Amino acid sequence: MNTRNNIFFSVAIKINELPKDLPLQSLSVYFALVSLQVLKKCSNENIWLKWPNDLYNQDIKFGGIITNVIGSFAIIGIGINIYKTEDFGYVNCDNKNNKNIIQAILNKLHEKLSWIELFEEYKLEFEKSRNLFFNINNSSEKISLSQAILNNDGSITINGERFFSMR
Repeated sequence: MNTRNNIFFSVAIKINELPKDLPLQSLSVYFALVSLQVLKKCSNENIWLKWPNDLYNQDIKFGGIITNVIGSFAIIGIGINIYKTEDFGYVNCDNKNNKNIIQAILNKLHEKLSWIELFEEYKLEFEKSRNLFFNINNSSEKISLSQAILNNDGSITINGERFFSMR
């Protein structure tokens, strides 16, 4: 894959510098929403967030966010395809270069938007995932999101079982 035309970067943020109402188990959702807000401003395409943290253009994945907590830091990995690749879709950001998009995401992170504020947006994004399925722990068992209950931390409950991710 040609990585020169796409964005792949990581950011380390001290946990005590994150919004006070942000649950640690919600980090990937939070950073995906921040990234989505920036990308929506630079693109007029139909981009949305698939539960829990994948970026989609119509029905094709073009990016994702993953986080890890190491000591007192949250490590955020962001991957966004700005140009078409053989394996993934892309989002057109009106000829903005990668450096400007990265800077816009970093600037948005500095705003320290509250989890409660972003979660209202996430509820709307989650509805776009209702017709999708996910695999449990990389097994072949597929579960529909149609009956999922979205919890306040971004996790879902299906048939009494709680899920934080698709892994």
